[in-house]
Amino acid sequence: YMDSMDYGNEMIIADESIFIKNDSTIRFKRLCCLREKCDYALILNGTPLTKNEWDLYNQMYFLSPEIIGMGREEFLNSFFKKITYKKRGEKEHSFYQFSDVNSSMLTKMINPYVFQCDLEFAKEEEETVRWIGISDCYDEYQEAKKKYLSEYKENCSSDSIIRMLQVLNHISATDINKITSVAEYSKGKRAIIFACYKDEIDMIYKCLKGECYKIDGDIKGRDDIINEFLNGDKPLIMSYGCGSFSLNMQRCSEIIFSSLTFDYGRMEQAKARIKRIGQDSDIRYTYFLTECGINRMILDNLSKKRNLDELVKMKLDKGDMEWLKNI
Repeated sequence: YMDSMDYGNEMIIADESIFIKNDSTIRFKRLCCLREKCDYALILNGTPLTKNEWDLYNQMYFLSPEIIGMGREEFLNSFFKKITYKKRGEKEHSFYQFSDVNSSMLTKMINPYVFQCDLEFAKEEEETVRWIGISDCYDEYQEAKKKYLSEYKENCSSDSIIRMLQVLNHISATDINKITSVAEYSKGKRAIIFACYKDEIDMIYKCLKGECYKIDGDIKGRDDIINEFLNGDKPLIMSYGCGSFSLNMQRCSEIIFSSLTFDYGRMEQAKARIKRIGQDSDIRYTYFLTECGINRMILDNLSKKRNLDELVKMKLDKGDMEWLKNI
C-alpha cells in the first residue's frame, strides 16, 4: 500500500499522538514509514505530555526531524539533567529530570508548530468524591503493606515500594463495600464506570446482575455495545485501557470512577470521553474510593501531574519515609 502512495500532496494525521512517544514500538516505526511517503503531517492529542517533556521528542520527530534538529541523546543532554543515586545493598540507578535552564529554547523550537484549540464548554462540571469505609479486606491491606515495607528494609529497592503501592491499589479497588456502593449508585443510569482491574469489572458486573454493559480486553463487538449503551439506561463498565481514548460519548453525562490509575494522562483522557463538542448536559464525575491512604496519595499525586516512578524516586531520594506510614 505504501508503494502505491504517489498522488502528491499526501497528508498523514495521527490522532492520540501520545501513542507514538515511544520510538521502540512497532506502531511508531510503521507510522514513520508512512510519514516518509507523505508531504504533510498533523498530530492531535488532548494531553501531549503525560510524563515529562521527553514525551515531546518523538511526536515532534514524527512531524519533522528538523523541528528539534538534534538526536535523542543530544536532546536529553540539552534539556534534562541526569540524576544518579545508590541505596545500600542496591545497584546504582539513574533517571532524567527536565531542567528549566533551557526550557525557553525548547519552547522557541516547537512554538511555530504547535496550536492549542480550547473547547468552549458552556455546561457545568461537578466532581464528587464518595469515601467508602473498607470492609474485611482491611487485614489483607495491612498485611501487604507490612510485607513490602519489610522487603524494602531488607533490600532498599524502590521496586518493593512500587509493587506495594500497586498491590494496595488493587486491594482497595476490589473491596466489596466499595464495589457494592458503585453498583447501587449506577443501577439504571446511563453512566460510564471506569475501573483499573478486570476482576474489579467482573465484581461490579456481578453486583449489577448483568444489568449493565462491560468492555475489557476480552470483549468483542465494542461498537455494538457502545451503541446499545448510548441508547439505553444501563451503565457501561470499562477499563482505562479500553475506554479512555478515542471514544465519543457525549450522549452520556456522568463518569463514575471505581478506582484510580496512577497515570495522570489516562485519567484526563477518560474525563474527556463526555466533555466533548455536542455535550448538551451538565457533566458529573463521581469517585468511589475507600478510605485507605493509597487513594488520597494517588489523588494528591495526580494533582501534581507526577507518575508513580517519579513520586517514589523523589521521596526515597530525600529519605522521606513518613508518607508510607499514612498509606
